[in-house]
Amino acid sequence: MKVTSLETYFLSAPLPQAVRTSTHRITSVSELIVRLSTDAGLMGIGEAHGPFLFQQGPDGLRTVKDILTAITPLVVGQDPFDTERIWQDLFALTYTSVRGIPTLARQQRPLVTAMSAIDIALWDLKGQSINRPVWALLGGALRERVPAYVTGFYYRDGERPDDLVREAAMYVEQGYRTVKVKVGGLSPEADAERVGRIRKAVGGDVAIMLDANQGWNLPTAVRAAKLCAEHDIF
Repeated sequence: MKVTSLETYFLSAPLPQAVRTSTHRITSVSELIVRLSTDAGLMGIGEAHGPFLFQQGPDGLRTVKDILTAITPLVVGQDPFDTERIWQDLFALTYTSVRGIPTLARQQRPLVTAMSAIDIALWDLKGQSINRPVWALLGGALRERVPAYVTGFYYRDGERPDDLVREAAMYVEQGYRTVKVKVGGLSPEADAERVGRIRKAVGGDVAIMLDANQGWNLPTAVRAAKLCAEHDIF
């Protein structure tokens, strides 16, 4: 079985309201879809969604599209079962040229975003070809259920304390028992107050994680951790 074509689809939807992390303002959610077709009639689907697309939206999608066009010759004609070799050929572009394709050393993040979607599509093809789910190919199931957490509590213009309470109640009602809270966009004191409201809203049985998105230096992180310690951070 050989890959005969690589097609890309880009999805981007504006958010009802812009949100912020400690480092970026986000106005839309973007996804990259890759479809690999084969001479066996199978089609594998892969998806990529990461900080690069989150931060740059449609511009990021266009960059990834250009990269996918450039690296397609390293994928088309290959056996989907050669996932490791294909990955290594693509990753080598982060530091050198490969088979006449110039290095993409200055575009490492969008390259790895594209590689992710390709790799998922290859694993999809492997599973289809032997009629086995991908989780079985990756070593089998160790558990029947996997706990999930939700990332939320992004900063919003005009945010009020009641907004955090309503958001927290929504996640608990949906069944989440772990939430990740955005921090680092305010002073440590203001963030700690925000986290305290969320703790009070979710109760003591829900774990709370904090995500500063690289917005703290070490002294600030230490101070913030001490301020938030009373809220039983996971």
